Amino acid sequence: MTSDKIPKKYQIEHYNTTSQDLIETCEDSPVICPECGNIGHLVRHLNSNKKNQTEIEVKIGVNHGHFLVDKNTKEPRTDEGRNVTHYFKQKMIDIKSYCNIRYTLKSNKKLPAWLRKRLQDEYGL
Repeated sequence: MTSDKIPKKYQIEHYNTTSQDLIETCEDSPVICPECGNIGHLVRHLNSNKKNQTEIEVKIGVNHGHFLVDKNTKEPRTDEGRNVTHYFKQKMIDIKSYCNIRYTLKSNKKLPAWLRKRLQDEYGL
């Protein structure tokens, strides 16, 4: 996808960048982005569109969200900038070795009555 098709709020050129993390409680170490040369945090995202039975693609990039301020107001734009990410490497990894799969229960209404009672008694669910 070319940058002209990406909405402005997801383009780093739409903001001023800082060299200081705007989230004071953030403990992630900053890195320099190999794509644009600005500071950000290293991220790894799984791409579920590229997977097979044994492997899934991991995309490695730099997220700039904590280092962006509005050009006009000079206010931090960390929430808006959370999607300003430059990916610079992709790699297929083994799912069993490197990934945890977690399931969450949306509702217990479709569970059998005996299991609902057990969950309620043991865990208060």
